[in-house]
Amino acid sequence: MQFIKALLILCTVSGFSKEMILRTKLPTQSLRYISKKGQYSIFQKQSGSLSVSTHFSLKTILKSSPNTFYNITTSQDEVSFLITQDKNYYSSHSFNKDLDIFTFKKGDNKAVLFDKGQAPRFHRNGNWISYLSPLKKIIHFSIPNKKKKFSIKLSHRYNPYYRSKRLMLNDEQVYYTDMNSKGEEALLLYTTIDKQLFTVYKSSQKGSIIYPCLSNDMIYLMEVSMNSSSPGTTIWAIDPFKKHIRKEIYSSTMSDLGQLKCLKKNLYFIKKTTIVNKENHYFQSEVAKIDLNTNKLSLISGLKHVSNFSFMGDRVLTTFNDKLYILEGHINTINDEIKETK
Repeated sequence: MQFIKALLILCTVSGFSKEMILRTKLPTQSLRYISKKGQYSIFQKQSGSLSVSTHFSLKTILKSSPNTFYNITTSQDEVSFLITQDKNYYSSHSFNKDLDIFTFKKGDNKAVLFDKGQAPRFHRNGNWISYLSPLKKIIHFSIPNKKKKFSIKLSHRYNPYYRSKRLMLNDEQVYYTDMNSKGEEALLLYTTIDKQLFTVYKSSQKGSIIYPCLSNDMIYLMEVSMNSSSPGTTIWAIDPFKKHIRKEIYSSTMSDLGQLKCLKKNLYFIKKTTIVNKENHYFQSEVAKIDLNTNKLSLISGLKHVSNFSFMGDRVLTTFNDKLYILEGHINTINDEIKETK
């Protein structure tokens, strides 16, 4: 699960009935992760080091220069962490530069260098790791100790900003997105045993964006049209155990902002709710949720102009006007009083 870059203590927001705003004594840009009950947090210091605070003690797990920026991804059980370290975050803005990727587990004293690349992700609750080599156009899959690994070469060579999305159903079935020379995106299945490649879903038109995610061994895929003359959004449920038969569970005549993400019981995405001015492309948007048991759609935010959201454990979070809001999940307070471990 990818975590947003600033986490805070909770308090109610004046003027909003659904959302809670998070605050902290520490600078909001310092926090990288915080546990459900607020007893375990990871944050960055101005010196460029990355530290863990737990039970009112602190230890440094990585050191670097002041220009370094860290981002953190965690496994589903929130025990294992993937850390990207960008040592030239403020001076080098290349979209394709490789970053140092570290692994870290709760209870460890130091983070361990894993490899170089971008966008690392856990799969199968931390048993597998995937990451990208953007210049080489390669997706890497590996178990944490690297004793078992494989790579997939992307065919896409045309858009330097394109980033493949990856799913892992089991050790033998890997799904990822790729794009052809016509700008058509597809979800592909790669079988690790016989190294065969199959097309599971191809976008219905050039320029559409697809967002796949995995929940309870079911694939959910959102296609968002970027064509102004034929806007629209569709979400499909795809059964990988029944020849990838798909069923439509949501459609809209508006092109939603997408960003489909899965949890065990719900799907989440950013939905356009109102077109305010079609000529100026001015619209309102909220975080929407689909209950997978009932297929019921509901809006869980009321901020009118939501453009992002993320998960933190059981929390659903969004940033808006430089503030971080909790839309769903556990509400707790955090004591920022910490002491340096000697």
